[in-house]
Amino acid sequence: KTGAESRPIWETSDLSWLDFQRRHWSTLWHMRTMYNRMKKCESDSEALGPGPEQDKLWHDSFALTAVEMRKHAEEAKGCFIKAGQVMSTMVGVLPDEITSELMSLTDHLPVSTPEEVFRMIRKDLGHAPRDVFSSFDLEPVASASIAQVHKARLR
Repeated sequence: KTGAESRPIWETSDLSWLDFQRRHWSTLWHMRTMYNRMKKCESDSEALGPGPEQDKLWHDSFALTAVEMRKHAEEAKGCFIKAGQVMSTMVGVLPDEITSELMSLTDHLPVSTPEEVFRMIRKDLGHAPRDVFSSFDLEPVASASIAQVHKARLR
């Protein structure tokens, strides 16, 4: 973690084919786990019948699923964060447990390390950051699903 807000750090600069495969299979595993949980909840709730016990069963299932979805989005990064952000706005369509949990993906995103930022500058601009900038603030002003912002002064 870094910075005053102690945000987690993402390290994505050296993603390989194996990293993408790991994310792919991890996503499929999470989807299967969540689907099976919902199907079990559905069958258990039919046995309970309408009432507070059934409501609690669904609430607990949605709450656990929401936490898993958020954690997976933070781990998988990029488009998963963006999808979670979109889902967080679907109040009235998705269960409240899910939309409220995914809301944190709009506020408190992990940041990339300065080393990763400098590698990306070298890769994208073809020059070392010290050759491009006379000053560069290591603490990001903001981070988003696919980018972050730093204060810097061009040479």
